[in-house]
Amino acid sequence: MSVGRAARARGLAAGVPAVGACTIAALAIASSIAGLMNGFTYDDRPIILQNPRLHHVGHLLRLWTETYWPPWMGAALYRPLSMSAFALEWWAGHGAPWIFHATNVLLYAAVAMLVLALARSLLSARSAWVVAALFAVHPVHVEAVANIVGQSELWAAVGVLGAVVLYLRGRRAAMRADPATRDGFGSAVGGTPRALAIVVLVAAACFSKEHAIIAPILLALAEVECVNDERPWSARWRVLRPLGLALLAVVVVYLAARALVIGALPGDRPHVVLEHLTPIARRWTALGIVPEWVRLFLWPARLSAEYAPRDIVIYDHLTPALLPALLLLVALAVTFIVSVRRWRIGAFALAWMAVTLVLVSNLVLMTGVLLAERTLFLPSVGAMLLVGAVIERLQIPGLGSTPGPAAEHAGVPAGSPRVAPARAAVLAGALGAVVLAGAWRSAVRQAVWRSNATLFAQAPLDAPLSYRAHDVFAGLLFDAGDLAGGEREARTALALYPHDPVLARDLAHQYIRAGLCRPAVPLLQQSVVETGTMETDARLLLAECLLAAGDRAGARAQTLRGVADGQYANYGPAYHRLLIAIDSAAAQPWPERRAGG
Repeated sequence: MSVGRAARARGLAAGVPAVGACTIAALAIASSIAGLMNGFTYDDRPIILQNPRLHHVGHLLRLWTETYWPPWMGAALYRPLSMSAFALEWWAGHGAPWIFHATNVLLYAAVAMLVLALARSLLSARSAWVVAALFAVHPVHVEAVANIVGQSELWAAVGVLGAVVLYLRGRRAAMRADPATRDGFGSAVGGTPRALAIVVLVAAACFSKEHAIIAPILLALAEVECVNDERPWSARWRVLRPLGLALLAVVVVYLAARALVIGALPGDRPHVVLEHLTPIARRWTALGIVPEWVRLFLWPARLSAEYAPRDIVIYDHLTPALLPALLLLVALAVTFIVSVRRWRIGAFALAWMAVTLVLVSNLVLMTGVLLAERTLFLPSVGAMLLVGAVIERLQIPGLGSTPGPAAEHAGVPAGSPRVAPARAAVLAGALGAVVLAGAWRSAVRQAVWRSNATLFAQAPLDAPLSYRAHDVFAGLLFDAGDLAGGEREARTALALYPHDPVLARDLAHQYIRAGLCRPAVPLLQQSVVETGTMETDARLLLAECLLAAGDRAGARAQTLRGVADGQYANYGPAYHRLLIAIDSAAAQPWPERRAGG
């Protein structure tokens, strides 16, 4: 080969990754750029728009000592890096929503390119591009990108993926330089700067969103399944121990800071449905959601902002309806066990999904959601890697190709069949159609998150059996002055799931505002019965309604119960004022009482 031809070949080889990354970034931007027109929607409003803590840059450092949710919403969660980013974006854009959405779009493009980099460390260039392209246009990501507060998912994903990519590249670079690497903090990953970068990325991910504490586990999985180191594990652990202990320290520091600020490790109120379930029923219900994960990963034709009963089925015992989900989990577990040595990339992808789903599955800890599309953002990386691993394993003509040196570290079989041009063109066309369909679906879905009006009106259309979908739509109609429509939707929500105390309380409050205490009383009584550990003012409203109806004995009984009950501490002054009003009414002479009521 001539010198000129060799130079051109080197240039072409160097340009392919750059071209691939640019196309992936372009796909991610095309799928999400419509979100620039969105405003502050849903949780964006209390966390950003109505939260004065974020409206002054001078408050930046204090955000690291405060909770994620504002105090008036019930302070909980701890995501100081995400909150700091929101504060800086508010300052940069003077409160305009487009600057937040632009940040989300750019972060999404960065995550997609990191997925490409991770896939290229494990798969052939062509298969890696397929993985990243499918990720970039995946409609299940819309909630994390279109909703501003989904930015915490994006920051966490940048940190976790960046750490894994740096780790794999560093491990392989160190092994090429010296398989018997000397002991030291950064020796196992190619130097101290790279090791420090990995630690910083993991720390940034943890302080962006709590589920990133699983990052060290993902790095351990990468070591086990994706690094072809023939040395005994004792020797490998000796060189990896300094970095491993540093990562463990990061997680411990984050959890300690979280516990100090919030006052507890969990830090978030469990979903109201979970509070009404026994531990075993909670796990059976979580098992029933597994097919929804698979559907959303592989065929997200239906998307929803509100997954709740009866859209989500509640199971209190094992039933035949759960057998498909149980068999699916068993099949995946068996596939993982068989693949640990024979199909290491497939095993890594399956383990990635399992590890990233465990904290949001309600199998271990109760969370604030039964199912939310934003929580599938990081797990979808594993799902798309699994697609690429299947392509590579089956050596699908036109999609898979002979793995390169990087992929050989993960045990990818070499060799590829001859590809018939016509068949390759058909398969490439089918892939292109899937990518374009995903991009179009994502772009259209972005508009649903434009405002509360668009989102809440769409919710019952997306999930007609979800009580929460009808509940949020009822609130929208009440705010618009459509009292009949709001009552209809609120009654529908109560019929679908009568055990959420807030539903009955909110409808009762609408009746009270209209001067109708009589229909409000049974709703408030229902809310009080269903309240459990949740703190509401239902008992206070019930006492006020009973007093207005002339039932002073009932009003007094409810007031005294509220004063004595510790969970209503926040409403203590209101109860005392009401008790004074009851006593004053009882002390009035009969004619005055008649005149006053």
